[in-house]
Amino acid sequence: MRRAGQLDKVKELLKKTEEKFGVNSNEPGLCYCRGLYHYFRKNPSQALVEFQKSLRNQIYASSAIRFMIDIYLNPQQELFYSCEGMRVYPFIQENVESIEILLGELDYR
Repeated sequence: MRRAGQLDKVKELLKKTEEKFGVNSNEPGLCYCRGLYHYFRKNPSQALVEFQKSLRNQIYASSAIRFMIDIYLNPQQELFYSCEGMRVYPFIQENVESIEILLGELDYR
């Protein structure tokens, strides 16, 4: 739906699903979907929270870890290359440490 430009519809579908499961549902699949929604809406901090919740299920864990690594590598969620040239973002040491931990988790999955 992101590619079709229909992220607003996703929000409506998430609300309907949350009503079925309960508003504060921590079901891993629902958390993964909410994480994707926040990721593509460029809300990385909330996306990290939702992806963290989805790690409890093997089906979503490796994909969620990859998105989490992407967020830590590119916290501003901007393209590294633009028409004006290359932008350089300094790495934050805490992000590097978090990435190393997540890469270790990928090895075990």
